[in-house]
Amino acid sequence: MINMPRTALLCGLVALAGSFQASAQQRLSYEPAKVQLSGTMVTEPFYGPPNFGEDPAKDKKVQVLELKLDAPVDVIVIPPTGIGNDTLKSRGNDLESFYGVTRVGLVDLQFKTRNIEEFLGQHVTVTGTLHEKDNGLQYVNVLLIVDKISASVKASL
Repeated sequence: MINMPRTALLCGLVALAGSFQASAQQRLSYEPAKVQLSGTMVTEPFYGPPNFGEDPAKDKKVQVLELKLDAPVDVIVIPPTGIGNDTLKSRGNDLESFYGVTRVGLVDLQFKTRNIEEFLGQHVTVTGTLHEKDNGLQYVNVLLIVDKISASVKASL
């Protein structure tokens, strides 16, 4: 027979441990905040135009640069004070929060002057601003606009 008070205590401790772990994740916000993230640069295949996977034989195959994070993060919408939802919606994207993000898409606006793909497969530290995807050609929910990237040593636990 199950001892109810002990079972209830155990369930409560498990729930508390889960909420502690979730709250321990790093909480980040979208632009204009600058963030620094570390992880391994990888590519992930996706189907592209014209049908984005509905007709794999005819759809373009694309490789998307991503940062596979060392630890999950939460990307939280923090509306500026004094701005209502209607005004916020008129600003464009960055309206949705994402929790437990383990990969972010990398966007390099300086691709003409540097090649961040040279870091593919390496552990890197990237500084930049976060944005929510805003169209079908952006395959990952959270994007990191790269300001600076450098190879780094992965911290051991």
